[in-house]
Amino acid sequence: SSGINAEYGAKGNDVLTLPLRMPNITTDHHDAYIMTATKVDHDDAYIVGYVPQASAEKVHHILIYGCTSPAREDVKHWEVGDMGGICSYHGVNTILWAWALDAPKFDLPDKVGFHVGRNAKINYILLQVHYKFITKTPDN
Repeated sequence: SSGINAEYGAKGNDVLTLPLRMPNITTDHHDAYIMTATKVDHDDAYIVGYVPQASAEKVHHILIYGCTSPAREDVKHWEVGDMGGICSYHGVNTILWAWALDAPKFDLPDKVGFHVGRNAKINYILLQVHYKFITKTPDN
């Protein structure tokens, strides 16, 4: 399955894992950019690392965005046209990490993290997967 495990620490807790995965995606054309959003259910958390769960055989690259709210909340996933339609136009829209070509796990330096959660400006983590080729077997 294509996605990322975002490693994060909630205030006063050990490092936890937030799995970011594509929900049974298939594509019918080359170069599909598919998005899915995950709400962060903590008041305060800090992303401290990323563990890729993807293969360059299926996926060209992955981008992880942090948003106040996603462009779409009415569906589990959506295709992005011309790289638009990622986060809503109100609030934060920032790239938190990028993966390509079977890159390894990434850890931020000690005492560094991306602030996410209900008390942060980033309330959603968005996973964008660029499927270079047609994907007929569901990716989940």
